[in-house]
This record gives sequence, C-alpha cells and structure tokens, in this order.
Amino acid sequence: MAVEWEKQWVQYGATFILLIGLFIALLSKNILVGVFVMFLSGLVAGRVWFLKRYKEQIFPFTMIIAGFIVGMLLGSMWSSRIFNVLLFSLGCYIGYILHKKGYITFKNQLFVK
Repeated sequence: MAVEWEKQWVQYGATFILLIGLFIALLSKNILVGVFVMFLSGLVAGRVWFLKRYKEQIFPFTMIIAGFIVGMLLGSMWSSRIFNVLLFSLGCYIGYILHKKGYITFKNQLFVK
C-alpha cells in the first residue's frame, strides 16, 4: 500500500504536529510554561490564518492547528484544558488582528508567499 502524499499530507502533518504538541506539553511540567506555550502557539496560528486566508484553502491548516491543540491538551495534565483552549483562542485572535491592522509586517514582501 503506497502513501499518496499529495492527497494525504494533511493527515500525516496533523499527526506529526499532534505528537509535537504532546511532547511539548509533557516536557512543560510547569503550569506557567504550558500556558505561555499555548498563548504563543495561538499567536503563531493567528499569523498562519492571516497569511493563508485568501491564498490557499484554509481547512488543511485548520486541521493541522487542531492537531497541535489536541496534542497539547492530551499532555497538559497540570492545567485546565478549558483555560488552555481559551488562551489559545485569545492568542489566535490577537495574532490575526495584529497582522490585519498592520502592526506586524514584513520588510520584504517576497518573504511571504
């Protein structure tokens, strides 16, 4: 059975990112570190959402981001999962708004494609 990377890259990418999220959550036994990582991950997800929103299909990236969230939630045994989801969502919203309002830009537009 051959792997069709062109059709199944989202599933493999989401699984890989899920494992990375699980690994990061298990390593961050301190509650503050886990919360900080969730917020920063939300900022990065907001940036990805902003950059990909009109250029490519957004659903594959949403699945990969959801895989990361699930991995982080599976490994975050020391903090509230609801609080982590809310903090991730807040970071995602703030990251999106910062890019949309132009507070975060690139000096070289060729960098982002």
